[in-house]
Amino acid sequence: MNKFKNFLIKVKDKFLDLIFPNDIKCIFCETDILDFDKKPYCEKCEKSHILNDGNRCMFCDVQILDGNKVCDFCASTHKDFEKAVCPFVYKNQVRSAILNLKENNARWIVPTFAKLMCQRLKEENIDFDYIIPVPVHEKTRKRRGYNQSKLLADEIAKIMNKPVADDLIIKFKLTKSQKELNYTERQKNLEGSFTLTDKNFVKGKSFLIVDDVITTCATVNTCAKILKKAKSKAVYVTAIARNPLKK
Repeated sequence: MNKFKNFLIKVKDKFLDLIFPNDIKCIFCETDILDFDKKPYCEKCEKSHILNDGNRCMFCDVQILDGNKVCDFCASTHKDFEKAVCPFVYKNQVRSAILNLKENNARWIVPTFAKLMCQRLKEENIDFDYIIPVPVHEKTRKRRGYNQSKLLADEIAKIMNKPVADDLIIKFKLTKSQKELNYTERQKNLEGSFTLTDKNFVKGKSFLIVDDVITTCATVNTCAKILKKAKSKAVYVTAIARNPLKK
């Protein structure tokens, strides 16, 4: 039933793309814009402070006060990845677009998000050997029909000409949704939920972990810790948006 539903959604999206092409409209509000390739969002959306710009933590990429280099959380808690980069802040139009991708099959937006993520990676001179999408449990993937992080990883791989190691880390334990949990609860919720399938493959290689949203960094850091224990060379992280962590 889900397969047939997804097929109908794909047909509908293809038909709408022919009549209303997405590559000439703002990815958030669908306002017509003149130069989509240069900037795929309109000035009104940009002015609503959706860009993750300004002074940011050198580790987790969250916006911080000018003059600071590290956020309070990274100063007090160790990260198992070298650096994270996110082009947007998880608010307003960005939040709506990501939820639309996760729950309503809005896959048409993936290539544009991936392109913007790659721009940030290149700006930071981040290089890596393999891309790893944050895995979802098989029940979640079947319900949704896809893993949005895998879709993003595949597009980043095309742009940066890097291979995807999508089965290197798997999620075998079904956990609660992270969005309603606090910092401590998120860490505990993920304990023992991921496993590495090939330790020998990891040694001496660098990896890019791809997710849709980063809040506490619990999920990506759990994956990074697994790679570090297997003696990876370096681990980096990218996501569409950074959700500011509230104390």
